[in-house]
Amino acid sequence: MMNLKWLAIFAVIAIVGCGDSGPSEQDVLAQEAEHRKYLKNNKLIVMDLSKYDMPLKIEIPDSSLGPIHIGYSDLGALEIRVGEFYGIQIVETDYKISMKMEDLENGGIMVPNYAIQDSVSLLYSMGIEGSGLQPRHHFYMLVKTDNSVYELQDIPDIDFREGQAKTMYESAKSLKDLKQETV
Repeated sequence: MMNLKWLAIFAVIAIVGCGDSGPSEQDVLAQEAEHRKYLKNNKLIVMDLSKYDMPLKIEIPDSSLGPIHIGYSDLGALEIRVGEFYGIQIVETDYKISMKMEDLENGGIMVPNYAIQDSVSLLYSMGIEGSGLQPRHHFYMLVKTDNSVYELQDIPDIDFREGQAKTMYESAKSLKDLKQETV
């Protein structure tokens, strides 16, 4: 009786284990088509950064927001600007979120207010409490690829509104190794 019970358990495990071997080619093609539709509806393009010596790709707004400019800053960060209100910088790093938060906390009279705070990203505003001044909105993210960790953040010399910072935050989440699929 005990042997039949174990046999039944092993049979269930074997059936479950032999089941799904991953998405079919048709499912993958459907996901890719859906993602292309998403890019088009949100006016995004996939930007290949390999010609800037970064084997990466990222989804950014298309040129309907303004001209796209990509190049290195004086400090060595790759900057991606689209129009006046989209600006991301990317640099290889060994920095940690806790270090960034410490920098923000010790940054002077501006006080951070975190909308998103997790182990790899921050979406936050910086303001002077009680001043009546509009806060500045920012994002910071660490993205690990197969070979490196990249720091992505808004370009410091531009003042961003909350929605603009959220758009850049979402864009930063799309950063992938060039060889990885976009879907």
